[in-house]
Amino acid sequence: MDKARRHQLRNHHTATHIIFASCRKVLGPHVWQHGAKKTVEQAHLDITHYTSLTKEEEMQIENTANQIVLSEKKLIKGWMGKGEAEKEYGFRLYQGGVVPGNTLRVVRIEDTDVEACCGTHCENTGQVGWIKLMKTSRISDGILRLYFVAGAKVIEKQNEQVNIINEITQLWNISQNQLVETADRFFQGFKKLGNEVDRATQKILGLTVRCILSEQAPRVLLRSKEENARIYFSFMGRYAEDLKVGPSLVPHAYLPPRKPRRA
Repeated sequence: MDKARRHQLRNHHTATHIIFASCRKVLGPHVWQHGAKKTVEQAHLDITHYTSLTKEEEMQIENTANQIVLSEKKLIKGWMGKGEAEKEYGFRLYQGGVVPGNTLRVVRIEDTDVEACCGTHCENTGQVGWIKLMKTSRISDGILRLYFVAGAKVIEKQNEQVNIINEITQLWNISQNQLVETADRFFQGFKKLGNEVDRATQKILGLTVRCILSEQAPRVLLRSKEENARIYFSFMGRYAEDLKVGPSLVPHAYLPPRKPRRA
């Protein structure tokens, strides 16, 4: 097996133990491992928890995990009889599910975590290098999924994020410390423009209906250029009673003109 690939899998596997220990420390002892997956590109851990994580909780979990990395705690790996292991560590051994057989390979991070596991692991947490929590999501009631990378993959993700920031600052011709302020200004302007467009559309709609209800009004077609004509659906209701007794309104967003008949 390629050495770099093996080291990356080893780092993700060890990081899974560290992230789990961090979740229990930050969120509480009710957290239990529900599943996990480790690949070369990234890893994820599913845990039991009653609500989605806040950004502050995500940051606390990542910081706690990297404190464990920096402390360079030893990983002790060895085989134990199932009865002996359960007596010493309890059923917390089976975070990844019950292991068949009468002998268990127990992997313990000193003073941090213990689990029956047959994967490849670092000799100490410092070898993981660094852990970056990418995102979290609620995949079902009471189950959260945490996506993360470790080791060399952290450098790749950091470089990707730096490149995005650099592209945005160059596009907007600003410095990095102006990024949040400028983005907020753009967003507030976008919302204000959207509100003005809505008010103008409502006014046009009201005037159109008044035109339709006038005695001189011809048969009228309404055509919306919106992909989702939400203003029309939201505000036509208030004119429904008047339209029922007024001239007919063709209920189509658009009808193509008829071709003239040939003589």
